[in-house]
Amino acid sequence: LGGTEMPLLSPECLLLLLCEHGAKHRWWQLRWVSDIAEFLRRHPAMDWERATAVAQQTGNLRVLLLGAWLAHALLEGPVPAALLQRARADRTVMALAGEVIASLGALDEYGEIRLDILLFHLRAKERWADRLTMLPAEADWTMVALPPALSFLYFVIRPLRLLQRYGSVCVKQLWRHPNRRAT
Repeated sequence: LGGTEMPLLSPECLLLLLCEHGAKHRWWQLRWVSDIAEFLRRHPAMDWERATAVAQQTGNLRVLLLGAWLAHALLEGPVPAALLQRARADRTVMALAGEVIASLGALDEYGEIRLDILLFHLRAKERWADRLTMLPAEADWTMVALPPALSFLYFVIRPLRLLQRYGSVCVKQLWRHPNRRAT
């Protein structure tokens, strides 16, 4: 860039970021699935072992499997049969894929907070630690100013702040759907 060499992400890491971005938004736009399918077409020599190793190491294997499955199922993205088989074998990935396909384009980007979207995000992570420690946001830091020695408490403050902000919405939705069971 301007005569200066710039470091780039490897295709495997970039693929994982594309999948994470789509999952963050619950794939509400088909273009994010298309981005993955086209990325895979441009990188036929993708090191899938490395991609799955990085995904597993970062707690994003389910996110990678979901993104790859959607790219293949919806847009015939070139995904190895072994990875598709692994995605098919994961019941949660298949359930999430079904939800995405059923609701493509039907969600508002940042409309009302909905319990089903919150549950989607939690189920997209395979490790409990990743589910529970969705990193504290600026709102958590501004809600309570803690000294550096107590900064670990922001991980406790975040769920409390989110419960305060969205808890009534989630409870109302559960109340409207008493037969709906969270998975």
